[in-house]
Amino acid sequence: MADEDEQEEKLFAKFDENVEETRRQIEVISTQSEDDGTSWAQQEARVAPISLQLCEQLRLILEPTQAARLRGDYRTGKRLNMRKVIPYIASQFRKDKIWLRRTQPSKRTYQILVAVDDSESMAEARAGSLAIESVALVTRALTLLEVGQLGVISFGASTRIIHPFDQPFSEAAGSKVLASLKFDQKVTNFGRMLEDSVALMNGSRVTSSHGNPDTAQLLLILSDGQTQTRSEIVKAAVRTARASRIFIVFLVLDSMDNKYSFYDVLVYEKGRMKPLVESFPFPFFLVVRDLATLPSALATALRQWFELVTADAAH
Repeated sequence: MADEDEQEEKLFAKFDENVEETRRQIEVISTQSEDDGTSWAQQEARVAPISLQLCEQLRLILEPTQAARLRGDYRTGKRLNMRKVIPYIASQFRKDKIWLRRTQPSKRTYQILVAVDDSESMAEARAGSLAIESVALVTRALTLLEVGQLGVISFGASTRIIHPFDQPFSEAAGSKVLASLKFDQKVTNFGRMLEDSVALMNGSRVTSSHGNPDTAQLLLILSDGQTQTRSEIVKAAVRTARASRIFIVFLVLDSMDNKYSFYDVLVYEKGRMKPLVESFPFPFFLVVRDLATLPSALATALRQWFELVTADAAH
């Protein structure tokens, strides 16, 4: 009887060892799966060449707006130009242009908010991966450019701030974005997202460290374009954003893995079916199927934005 009990204990011990080994193997496989293309560092590495291309294109468009570098030579200024001090003394204090001033803009102080559609339709349209790669591409390019302040929100039935304006965008911030996007919200409410975005950006314009009420602002929306919000509500919200001097660029993520293209979507309007693309409520939108085309397309849209910003500043 004792031998049977001992054998039974050995069997249970062996079973426990097998269970523990299986658990460890599952953890290893899970970790490998997470590391295989799901870490933010790997997402950035994938899009690195394209993000550099976008950065250089935007460098030509988004001009510096704030004078940050000291230049000379002035009779009064902010700081002494030490190279001028000895000639100043040697000239018996006649060559008195020895001061530096901040006169030439060298720093960008834009505020750009990236809004990512986190709804189920993104997963159904197989646009989730394209959205994450697009976020990695855009945030990397804007960070390299030191564009100013960068924020990220997700939206669906509700809006959530993932990365606020007042914090630098780092790898940890990117990992937080990656972990936050589930693409499982049941509804895509563009009207609510626009209202929340305008409120957030108006508040950030007032409270930003730059303290400039004329800070140029851009709302960059990444979505498959599917929504349950009535077109009139969206158009009214777009007008409100425009009145607040917020420029909106909508990137329609039209994954090539999806059976149906954005151009195939029909909507019922005024008694007939018509293509959604003909009545899309966002005036500035780009249809992105291949990530490699994003830099040139986005640069074209932002060039138009910058022309509007310049025109507004002139009036």
